[in-house]
Amino acid sequence: METAFSTGLFEVETGESAWRLSSTHWPGFKIGSLKCHVCLSGRKHYPEELRVERLENRDGLRMIWVFKNAGAKIVQEIINHQNFLEINSLFQNLTNESTCLNELSLLETTGLGEASFGTRQEEARVYEDGGYWGHVRKLSRSPKPSSEAVEQVSREIQGSSQLCWEVYNPFDRMAFLAGFLTFERWLGMVEAGFNASLGVTGWKMGFDAGDLTVDPGETVKLEDVILMIGEDPWLLLEEFGDLIRRKHGIMPLKNPPVSWCSWYPFRLSVNEEHVLENARIGAERLKSLGLKNIQVDLGWEKDYLPSSYDENKQFLHGLKWLSEQLGKMGFNLGVWKAPFVISEHDPVAAQHPEWLLGDEKEKPAPYWTWFWKPYGKVYALDLTHPEAQNYLREKMASLAKKGVKYFKLDFMNGPCNPRLRNRYNRRIVAGGGVEAARLGCRIIAETLRSIDPECLVLNCNPYEPCGLGYFQLLYTCNDTGNTGYVTWQFMKENYRAVASHLWKNHRLGIIEPSCLCVGPPGTLEEARIRATVAFLSGGEISISDDLTTLPEERWQVLLSILPPAGFSAKPVDLFEPVTVEQLSYEEMSRSGREASAGNIEEEGGNIWVQRVDTEWDSWIIVSLFAWDPPKTREGREHLITRFNIPWSLLGLNPDRRYWVYEFWSSQFLGEAPSKRLRNSYTHPGDAGKLLWSATEETLQVTFFGPAVRVLAIREKRQHPWIVGTSFHLTSGGELRNVTWDETGKVLKGELQRPVGQLGFIVATGISTKRVEATVDNRPASVQHGANGSIIIPMVSTEHPLRWEIRLEEQ
Repeated sequence: METAFSTGLFEVETGESAWRLSSTHWPGFKIGSLKCHVCLSGRKHYPEELRVERLENRDGLRMIWVFKNAGAKIVQEIINHQNFLEINSLFQNLTNESTCLNELSLLETTGLGEASFGTRQEEARVYEDGGYWGHVRKLSRSPKPSSEAVEQVSREIQGSSQLCWEVYNPFDRMAFLAGFLTFERWLGMVEAGFNASLGVTGWKMGFDAGDLTVDPGETVKLEDVILMIGEDPWLLLEEFGDLIRRKHGIMPLKNPPVSWCSWYPFRLSVNEEHVLENARIGAERLKSLGLKNIQVDLGWEKDYLPSSYDENKQFLHGLKWLSEQLGKMGFNLGVWKAPFVISEHDPVAAQHPEWLLGDEKEKPAPYWTWFWKPYGKVYALDLTHPEAQNYLREKMASLAKKGVKYFKLDFMNGPCNPRLRNRYNRRIVAGGGVEAARLGCRIIAETLRSIDPECLVLNCNPYEPCGLGYFQLLYTCNDTGNTGYVTWQFMKENYRAVASHLWKNHRLGIIEPSCLCVGPPGTLEEARIRATVAFLSGGEISISDDLTTLPEERWQVLLSILPPAGFSAKPVDLFEPVTVEQLSYEEMSRSGREASAGNIEEEGGNIWVQRVDTEWDSWIIVSLFAWDPPKTREGREHLITRFNIPWSLLGLNPDRRYWVYEFWSSQFLGEAPSKRLRNSYTHPGDAGKLLWSATEETLQVTFFGPAVRVLAIREKRQHPWIVGTSFHLTSGGELRNVTWDETGKVLKGELQRPVGQLGFIVATGISTKRVEATVDNRPASVQHGANGSIIIPMVSTEHPLRWEIRLEEQ
């Protein structure tokens, strides 16, 4: 092969029948012998000829792949941008007959060992995305859930990802991202195979073409591809998201909404009184913290049919009346709807079977059995049919005209089902692609906004690209379920998926990590985990508890994460997991020395870092998730988990000194890095301090899971200062105008919280024993807290609550 052009990041080399991609910045990286292939009318074809041309007005190449036996060609333009390569492709039918486009690969290696991802590539980390799921795994590790995953030695591992795929080599400290910039007709997939003995066995980018009919002489625009390379894998994901946002004109909401959802407290038993009772309490306790939408989930429809747009007897006054009642309280009415689903019990199924998708054997063809009453088969609406499109417009408009302003649109993936290819218009892609679903989403968006431009739509679809650019809100994981019932293993995998999707927030839309449940029957610790994830996601918070029965301890959890952050945390260990230790109680007690029962390299997504910037200070929030219950040793003792977190991973300088505060326990942990001597005496009681050790290399935090610990880490001051509060998870984001007066020895500020909230602020750096405090110009209690801190209790009032801490000279 010979070098065709160099971008500064990539080297593109072309040969007689293939091309290769490499990088001068990453010597061990290559993807070679790249071709494309096409499957037409059931037959797979590779090109017999490749012609390469220079682009006339742009920096790049034109590659013309000729499929002589198939009577077709694919034209690809590789365009050099400053930070990435863009590949635009066209398919042309050169015959005098129509053809059926079944499958297409835009980039594909054609031999073993043609792709390499650097030094010790078996240890490289691979990002894969499945809409509701997502993870980063070793290239040599099965993409199955972590409970089933094992190192693979002899057999091939095959992984796939929709929209984008990324590999990061921690030894070379380089990453490569391949993604689809467009998704108008097809769902772009990236696949990679690996074998421990053979290396990378295959790599390709392509899609199921959905049996699209291509007329004689017709040219079809294919999806655009982006290739990126860089040192920071998370930054590449963010930059990819920015490219999608600009390409599709996505304009995310400035502030994530706060909603209440009826599903988990009531399910099908929901009625209008339940909704109004919760709205009344929400108006009293949550409205000032951002609650705006009261959403009725499945259960309001006639006969509980997912395809019904009429109310049942549980909503005797109707949705329009309910929207008016909620409007008097300052709320918007929201409803759940599955607009692409038709139940077999719905008259539409019998009266208009031509509106429903089919498979090779029958039309219509059911694709699922409905899980809830009244059960039965369900069909997918054929959105290529003009009359089905009109039906969708009419039904969605009927809801908007009743005053519905928030729409949770669920089960939107039916029209994409690969089996459902039998459709009215074969020149529109349905099953196997996303064109029909995107057409339906566009119809919904245009219909609703023609009636109410301010309405909000939550896109619940594992085929994520279907609603991008049309709907503002993006469901980003599997359903969380009621507390207590779901396993910790499921919760771990689900919330790690959220971690891998955080880059999408404020780029592809505002994400929602499913509903937030904090009430019983689950434990308080589980409630805190769920709340922490919801807050640090930076997306929509959808509360799904019965507010009329919520215990006060759970109210405190809920209130502490409102209002939402509006920006997402970064999962700093996603691509470079930290090593955690399992410490033995018996050995620690006997030896007085640290005793490890084994190191475990966790999958990433356990350490989320969020920066908080206010007018009076800046600090970081570090959330540590220990997902698993304690392991046992010899059936007699639990092993405690210790995180060893490099300061560099947190973006902090260990040469400086920091104050550390843990929010959920309201515990000031002292100064870090600390000066504990090596080989000093340690024992099990040290774990009660939470901050086991903070050397100049690592921050060590020890606790039993399943649990979450949220650390607020600020630079140490040379005078008294606030280190935390009990009011808000940011540990100070709710404070204003905090200042230290050196002359008067006064630390003062303001608290801004809803009326009647009880809590406290925590200060440290106080060298004198005589301290006085006032709250709202009244004397306040001064209590001594952990590690030399002081605590000032207070109750919030209507106006900003002013407080002062005055130091008296001894």
